[in-house]
Amino acid sequence: MLTHPQAMAPYGMMPSPGPWQYMAPGIAAYTNGLGNFPGFPITPHAHPPPIPHPLATPSRCAEKHDLPSSDPAEGAFHEPYTSITLFLESLHIDHPKRRLDTFIQHFDALDYYQVDDLDEVTRENLMEKPFYMSKGNAEFFLRQVKKEMERINNINVKNRLKAKRVHF
Repeated sequence: MLTHPQAMAPYGMMPSPGPWQYMAPGIAAYTNGLGNFPGFPITPHAHPPPIPHPLATPSRCAEKHDLPSSDPAEGAFHEPYTSITLFLESLHIDHPKRRLDTFIQHFDALDYYQVDDLDEVTRENLMEKPFYMSKGNAEFFLRQVKKEMERINNINVKNRLKAKRVHF
């Protein structure tokens, strides 16, 4: 029986296999057949079987339907929204006078990463700390965000319609 605290596994768990699991095959001949060197205490090698997670079991729906659905998975043809960084950089290329690329770090600091994250941002939000955008830039920026979101949404609608036509 192992009684030394360093040899005991915490909380009553089985100890993990020792360094012999990494030995070359010829060295195993010098052990006592259980992976232990003579003179060292014998340690159990078996690990308890894994306990399946209750959410990992098949659902009742999966038991009822043996065949997979022919419908495309939701979001299979989903076009992701543009990152704010790329969006602001492209706006800066098209409208360099507005200098909207200077606001990239502010959006990152506030955890706004995709254009759709801005759907509830108001002109007033952009005119306040930390952005301090001018009224003209704030209005222009929100119009461009709305156009970009509509563009991506239209792509997603078209992709869903194409997917439905292919499966019929």
